[in-house]
Amino acid sequence: MKLQDTITSEEDIHTTFEVVPEEADLVTTIYEAEDSSGSVTFDRGSFLSSSPGFSGTGYYDMSGDGDYIQWSISSYLAGSYPVSFRYAHGSTGNNGQRPLDLYVNDVFVKTMDFTFTDWWQYYKYTELVDVDLVEGTNTIKLLVNNGYGGPNIDHMRIGKPPAVVIKTNGWPRTVAKNGVGLLDDWGVDLNGMAVTMPSYPDPPQVSFSVASN
Repeated sequence: MKLQDTITSEEDIHTTFEVVPEEADLVTTIYEAEDSSGSVTFDRGSFLSSSPGFSGTGYYDMSGDGDYIQWSISSYLAGSYPVSFRYAHGSTGNNGQRPLDLYVNDVFVKTMDFTFTDWWQYYKYTELVDVDLVEGTNTIKLLVNNGYGGPNIDHMRIGKPPAVVIKTNGWPRTVAKNGVGLLDDWGVDLNGMAVTMPSYPDPPQVSFSVASN
């Protein structure tokens, strides 16, 4: 797959985004924070929609220590799966860090970094973390335990997106090893739009924002 867009400056610069063929068949599954089917439990945070750029219908605004959000998921075979979380974090307190503890089936996995995204309307993904799931039902929980509160959680993603090679006028510039995404919107459609690379998130994430010509 190849998407092409043009950035107008002193001369036309053609930027293409090419999925790495070896990873073209990789798929991901999105689990929204605001899922109303009963598969999401939480403590005392709030479900809001005032900071645009989210997927679905909103996000979970995490509160202070002890607050959590937990997904109950099924339909997976036993094995190791990569998991990541899309979130926004616009506060510079605690050096821009709001780490959360990750639990799978009530077992602590690790403390994950949720770093400053520059604005509450800028969303990015965390690192991919491999977790062990059992056949049948599994629970995946994020817990606030840092003294500063948590970020806004948009959704959980299970699976790894295909890597994307970003080229300028046919020359490879970088590889977005976990795919590309929009900071300030959900869904990627580059046709007839200009690409603006932001200061956040830092490489190797290589997400970007899109502005109309």
